[in-house]
Amino acid sequence: MDNLPARVLAYIVIAIGCAAVVAVILTVPPLYDARIFLLPAMLLIAWVAGPVLTHYLAPAARARLRKR
Repeated sequence: MDNLPARVLAYIVIAIGCAAVVAVILTVPPLYDARIFLLPAMLLIAWVAGPVLTHYLAPAARARLRKR
C-alpha cells in the first residue's frame, strides 16, 4: 500500500496516453479505418505499461524472491 501514489500516478499517465492515442485514431481517417486492430494493440500496451511504469516510479524497497 505504500506504493499507491506512484501506482495511481502511473495509471494516470497511461490513461492520458490512451486518451491521446484514441483521439488521434478517431481523428485521422486512415487510422479510423484500422481502429479494429489499433485499439486492442493499445490496450495490450497499456496492460504491459502499468507494471513497468509502477516499477520505475516506485521501485521496491527490497528485492523480490523468485519462486522456483
